[in-house]
Amino acid sequence: MKIALCLILIFASAALFGHGPSSIEVTFNDSLDLLYVKASHSVPSVTAHHIKSIKLIINGKDFVEQKFSRQSNKDFEEAYFLYRKSEADTLIEISASCNIFGSKKVIFSNKGGGE
Repeated sequence: MKIALCLILIFASAALFGHGPSSIEVTFNDSLDLLYVKASHSVPSVTAHHIKSIKLIINGKDFVEQKFSRQSNKDFEEAYFLYRKSEADTLIEISASCNIFGSKKVIFSNKGGGE
């Protein structure tokens, strides 16, 4: 019983102190075939609580993922991906995950609209 209570307290504290990114901004630079991602995630300590990964998913399949052991600053993490748009790429997803708890995803169609 004591072990179960301790586990509940540990998971509850992680949910209270950890949080996913609040927003994700995405910018395409077609002339450089570059995709820029900025995941807003305000934290008091960039090593203890940070964005652990930013992933690019094309048509439901993992394309590339950047992993982080710390956040580059207290307000956000950013990633750059070399990416050339294709007519076959109908669904582009960007997902950012916190190392403690939570994630955020944005979805775009190839026609440039966001969701």
